[in-house]
Amino acid sequence: QHATNKEALKVIFGSLVLISKIFYCLNYQDLPEFFEDNMATWMPRFLELLTLDNKLVASEDDEPGVLEELRSQICDNIGLYAHKYEEEFQPYMQQFVTAVWNLLLSTGTETKYDL
Repeated sequence: QHATNKEALKVIFGSLVLISKIFYCLNYQDLPEFFEDNMATWMPRFLELLTLDNKLVASEDDEPGVLEELRSQICDNIGLYAHKYEEEFQPYMQQFVTAVWNLLLSTGTETKYDL
């Protein structure tokens, strides 16, 4: 419904950034049982969002857009899991390493990517 509506997508992706930040905060101290039990729900969605390429929400100038902010926050989230919850995160590690590597290879040198 909103696939081609740039303003609606910015709001949706902005909400996803906030959800990702809340996810990080809720998991920082300790891995809550809910999140551990539902990793099979969260991690594939994070992987989808990390690899998503939508020109409508990508930044068009030197400032990071919502897509860059979302990718950065997802990298923070998976970094937290890889560092603090390595055993629980292990089944997803290879997929995320590959996705982040591919993202790094396709990312330019502009300052908007310095998040």
